Amino acid sequence: MSQITRCPSCATSFKVVADQLRISEGWVRCG
Repeated sequence: MSQITRCPSCATSFKVVADQLRISEGWVRCG
């Protein structure tokens, strides 16, 4: 199951799955 998270700096939305968040310790990064 995927989730959507949003960058606090630019408000870009990212579709991620739990495994991706676990590997990255819950962080996503803009391009």
